[in-house]
Amino acid sequence: MREEYLFIFASDGEGSVIPARVLADGEFDKLYQFVMEQIDNHKPW
Repeated sequence: MREEYLFIFASDGEGSVIPARVLADGEFDKLYQFVMEQIDNHKPW
């Protein structure tokens, strides 16, 4: 089984889903790092 990453962005009722397979390797790494930083910055603990 192969993992599939989907980046989901939503704001004000608008949203988009970006499958990782459509991104170049460098783009995936940058987007993944950005998302993980956002999660770390918004942890309630």
